[in-house]
Amino acid sequence: MHPMPRRLSTTLLEKEPDMPAPHNHNDLIDLAVQALAAGDRTRHQIAARLGIDPTPILDYRDEAELERTAPAPDLDVALNGLTPRGLACMRVVDGEWRYTLTKKGRARAAEIAAAEAVTGDAA
Repeated sequence: MHPMPRRLSTTLLEKEPDMPAPHNHNDLIDLAVQALAAGDRTRHQIAARLGIDPTPILDYRDEAELERTAPAPDLDVALNGLTPRGLACMRVVDGEWRYTLTKKGRARAAEIAAAEAVTGDAA
């Protein structure tokens, strides 16, 4: 039996201080919410907006290799966090998955926009 693929963990990102601008799960999910609010609907559109390679991390069989390569944030971390939190729903349109913000997702997007307006930060 093959070992289960390993997912990118925030603990790995947090313990690599030399990595440029590490993101945790919540940061990536918020960025995906912002991309959806801006009108992006497909995996590739969201990846382009976030500046993340849309290729999923499929398998890391060797924990040492995972730590040595220190991968960039995975787009799947952001996308897989949307639906369990009730921020977005997915459906197939023309053979491609499309993401759509839910009422809760639209409310979160408004919170993020309001916070950015106050602090002057732009994602």
